[in-house]
Amino acid sequence: MGFFDGIKKAFDTGGVELGLVVPKAFRWSDAELPVTVTLGGHKTEARTVTQLELWLREDDDDSQDRRRGHREGVRMTVQGPFELAPGEERTVEVAFALTAVAGAAAISGAEPPAWLKAVSGAAAALSEATRETPWCLFSVEATVEGAGARKTVSRRLKNNRLGEFGDGRVGGTVSLG
Repeated sequence: MGFFDGIKKAFDTGGVELGLVVPKAFRWSDAELPVTVTLGGHKTEARTVTQLELWLREDDDDSQDRRRGHREGVRMTVQGPFELAPGEERTVEVAFALTAVAGAAAISGAEPPAWLKAVSGAAAALSEATRETPWCLFSVEATVEGAGARKTVSRRLKNNRLGEFGDGRVGGTVSLG
């Protein structure tokens, strides 16, 4: 392999397409965020996506600097393999856990204990009441077997407080009293 082949390999994302569908707005108390990831195969060769990494993080001015080097926020990994025939399109449905209760239920498959429900509910309410950044960035990254780089796609979501609704384009707030 020549020098330029090595450089090309380092930036190769595997020739797969990656799509992402998420709601335009969410609340931490929603427990889960429904996510649809679409994987599109290479035009002429079979590919294997070994894992999908999903993460939700604040999208503000100073988080732009923090994004380099580590992934803050809530993360989840979906293990493959996802085998893609040439030109094949496949969807992967994921219930992305926003609360400790949803995460524990997803891992154990059992009903979480009452104390965890109480703590998780309080943490979600506190997050909604005290958040400083109304926008979050949801990303999914696909690792393709044999590729040097990863394919990534992101969407911006409105982080609604209690009483807020809508996706930030049309909507408003509701106040009581």
